[in-house]
Amino acid sequence: MGQNVGQNVGQNVGKYAATANLRERTQLWSFLNRKFLEDIVEPRAGIVERAFEIAKSGAVTNIGDLRRALTKEGYANVAQVLSGRSLKLQLMLLITDPRKTKPVR
Repeated sequence: MGQNVGQNVGQNVGKYAATANLRERTQLWSFLNRKFLEDIVEPRAGIVERAFEIAKSGAVTNIGDLRRALTKEGYANVAQVLSGRSLKLQLMLLITDPRKTKPVR
């Protein structure tokens, strides 16, 4: 994924840089370098992987809360990715798993 995105971005940057002024080019390269370094230093989990992490954490109570949490974190196409019946069932089982709650003393 990263290489294809980088190639597409590089092509678009080349076209844009030819017509942009120096300030615009500097801002663009600064943004691209920042995004590139963020991905290298701390790669973001895939949407399904992150959905399972959130479901296990106990931070959500249903699939709708999970979708909102993922959208808030910046993931795109959350509804489409989490639309499968089997996936939703697995996530709901994790969300409602009584073993992950701490016993009351």
